[in-house]
Amino acid sequence: MGATSYDIADTERALQLKEALGLIEKRLDDFEGILMEKALQYKNTLMIGRTHGQHALPITLGFKFAVWMREISRHIQRLR
Repeated sequence: MGATSYDIADTERALQLKEALGLIEKRLDDFEGILMEKALQYKNTLMIGRTHGQHALPITLGFKFAVWMREISRHIQRLR
């Protein structure tokens, strides 16, 4: 009933993944903050909206950044 090499390797891999997820989460949090700043900075900058690869109604660049920020927020929630 001794430990096998896989017991050691699996534990090591689990610890590496735990550390990596912490680093990824920190970077995603930082990225979310940057996108939030950009959304506020460009809230009045108009651009052409797109839908299905074609031009659509005008939107703001800040809105586009806000959409990307929400996507990152959802990724962070799934990660947690």
